[in-house]
Amino acid sequence: VIDVCVVFNLQPNGVKLSIRSCEKHIFANDLANILCKGIGSGGGHDMKAGGFLQMGLLTTAYKEYCRCMAIEPRMELDEEGIMERPTMSAIKSLLEYRLITYFDKREHAEAVIFDLDGTLLDTLGDLTDAVNFALEKYGLPLRSLEEVRQFVGNGLRNLMTKAVEGGEFHPRFEEVFVFFREYYKNNCNHKTAPYEGIMELLKELKGRGIKMAIVSNKIDAGVKELNEKFFAEYIDIAIGEREGIRRKPAPDSLQEVMRELGIAKEHVIYVGDSDVDIETAANADIRCISVSWGFRDEAFLIAHGAGVMIERPLELLAYL
Repeated sequence: VIDVCVVFNLQPNGVKLSIRSCEKHIFANDLANILCKGIGSGGGHDMKAGGFLQMGLLTTAYKEYCRCMAIEPRMELDEEGIMERPTMSAIKSLLEYRLITYFDKREHAEAVIFDLDGTLLDTLGDLTDAVNFALEKYGLPLRSLEEVRQFVGNGLRNLMTKAVEGGEFHPRFEEVFVFFREYYKNNCNHKTAPYEGIMELLKELKGRGIKMAIVSNKIDAGVKELNEKFFAEYIDIAIGEREGIRRKPAPDSLQEVMRELGIAKEHVIYVGDSDVDIETAANADIRCISVSWGFRDEAFLIAHGAGVMIERPLELLAYL
């Protein structure tokens, strides 16, 4: 299922690239030249190529990339503790940006649709407190923060199905779930806050004229309340679970947002933190960018089909 592969290796004086292509319309030597342009040299054959990036030129190009994207450079000292250089993740970001430029032939984005929990807002503290408040009331074993982190991502009912011992087969599950849902609805923003860098991203997107929306499997009223509290200045449309719209990974919520915005799917990016978000974007046939700061780690997301990954909110600007 992989058509093109780029591997890089950090060396004392630069970065070595190895490129393979089994796609007849994508030449490895052309891609090598694109990746190395201005910062090194590359070449080879149609299916197999390589290159080398000079560390000094690479560092300069990376800092310029960060300046243009309005993000803070991620730097470290070399093995001798003398020279400053980009970290491995920073090098990966620059190479990904050049790959996107080479591959992505779609029009520029006119709208960004965000998942809510784990993408815009860190809601884990309030969710954990609400889960345990309900479990304790019914004499059930409590759950840790990390357990709840693994349970979230596909709606509140799914969360409680995993949190309650025995799930939906527990004789009082429906009581527990109704109590939890009501409690969380009234106590959903004590600890909840935007992730670091999110407000700066939304401000920049608004300044660029990019339309924004939220889709979530959280109850619709709760989604709208949180949007009104945190993002009303930037986001007009926020859709949660409600009658007539199937929950993610069904594409209904994304399609409804695109209809309300009046924007075709070719001009939309969806941003999320879970495997459900990846599947939802695929079902709606729109681009998906996964974030590594949410409820699922990078390895999990890649294993579930993540293509583009970003580590900080402002890195999204490179993919508009």
